[in-house]
Amino acid sequence: MNYLNMRQYLSLISMGMLLFASGCSDDKETPELNFTEKIFNSSNGLEILYNGVEMPGKTVSVKRVGDRAEISSFSIFDMSQLSALGLSGELPCPGIIPGSPETVWEVPLTEKDGVYSFSGKDENNFCSYSFYGEISSDRLMISIVDPVLKNHPLSDIVWKPAPIKEDAASGITSLPFYVDWEIDPIAGIDIDLSPLLESLTVLPIIPVYDNTAYMSLSQALEQIVQATTFKADGNILFTYISTVGGAAHLAQTQPNGLQYTLSGSDVLKLYVNPLSLFGFIIENTSGGTAPEDVDLNDKGLFPSGNSRVSSGTSNSGILSSPLSVAMIKGVMGEILPLLSTGIPLKYTVIDNHLEIYIDTEESLTLLNTIIDSFLQNDEAVKALVAQLKQNPGIAPLLEDLPKLQETVTQSLLNTTKLRIGFNWIKQ
Repeated sequence: MNYLNMRQYLSLISMGMLLFASGCSDDKETPELNFTEKIFNSSNGLEILYNGVEMPGKTVSVKRVGDRAEISSFSIFDMSQLSALGLSGELPCPGIIPGSPETVWEVPLTEKDGVYSFSGKDENNFCSYSFYGEISSDRLMISIVDPVLKNHPLSDIVWKPAPIKEDAASGITSLPFYVDWEIDPIAGIDIDLSPLLESLTVLPIIPVYDNTAYMSLSQALEQIVQATTFKADGNILFTYISTVGGAAHLAQTQPNGLQYTLSGSDVLKLYVNPLSLFGFIIENTSGGTAPEDVDLNDKGLFPSGNSRVSSGTSNSGILSSPLSVAMIKGVMGEILPLLSTGIPLKYTVIDNHLEIYIDTEESLTLLNTIIDSFLQNDEAVKALVAQLKQNPGIAPLLEDLPKLQETVTQSLLNTTKLRIGFNWIKQ
C-alpha cells in the first residue's frame, strides 16, 4: 500500500468514526419511569375522566414489567370522615366502570418525550368502553371513552318524583316513596302496616330555617328533586332546586357520583361514590362552599360549624333531630357494606310509572335495623308516636305501645312481601 492509498484509507476510517460519533450523539436515551410499582390517587397526580368528566375518589396501582404495565383501578373510602356517626376504618367503594369494583388492564406502553401512553378497548358484564391514558413519574391520567351499558331501557326518559296526595277519608294515596307490605294472616290481628312505613316518610325530621321548622323526606324529595335521568353511559343525574350562591335556582348533580347497571328485566344495581355524595351534601349545606373547596378530611360529613345557606338551613342541624340520627345510623349500617358491589334493587315500569325498590329480604333487614335504632332513642319514639297519632288507622293502636311493638314484631315474622323504594312518573 503506497503513501497516497494509506492517507485515503485513514481518511475513510476517520470519517467513519466521526459519523459514528455524531450518530451516537444524536441518539436520545429513552427516559425511564423512576418506579416499577406505584399507587396513584388524587393527592399524588391521579386524574380519571369518565366520558370527559372527572371521577373523584379513586386509586390506581401501576406495575411495570419492561415495556408493559398492569394497571389496576379501585376505590377506598376513609370512614373516619363520618366520625359523627361513629364510623371508622376503610370501606371498599365502586370502581371506575359500573359493575366492577376493580378494573385491571395489561397494556403495552409507548414512550414519547418521557411520557408513556397506552390505550385499548374492554368490557365487563354490563358495560363496554374504550380507554387511553398517560403515565409519567409523577402523573397518571386515565380517560374512559364512550362507555355504554349493554342494557339501558330507562335511558332517554325524564322521570320526576310522584306527588304527595292524601285525603281525610283514605289517608295517603300517593307518595314519592313506594311501600308494599303483605303479611300472612295472624290470629287476632287484622292490620295493614303499610301506613306505618308511609308515616316514616312524612315525619318532619329535616330541620330548616334555623331549626324553627321541619320538613319530611317525602316533602324534600317532591319539592327539591325536579327530574331524574338514567343515562346510557351508566350515570344517574338529578335536576334539583339549589340555593347555593343565592336565590333558588335549578342545578344538576355532577356525573360519576351515582351510577347504575341493569340486568334481566327487573334488577338494578346502584353504585354510590361516597366522596361525591358527601361532598354534594356539604356543598349544599355549608353556605355555598364550591365543590373544589369541599374537604371531607377537614370538615367531615357533618361539620360542627353553624354556617347557613340562603334559605336559612342550619348546617349543624342535620344531626340535631333524634329522628334523623336514628334513621341515618340505621340506613348507613346496612347500605355502606354494599357500596362496592352495588346496592341491589328491583324496578318495575308500568305505563308512565316507575317503581324502584329494595325487595323483601333486604327490606326486612333494613326495617329491623331502623326499628331497633328508633327503640333505642326515647326522643325518636316520642316524635314517631306523635306523627302516628294523626293516622286514623294506626292511632287506636298507640294506646298500648308494648302490644303494638309485639304486633309489628309478629308481622315482620309473617311478612311475605315487603318492598320499600321510590315512585317516579314520566315528566
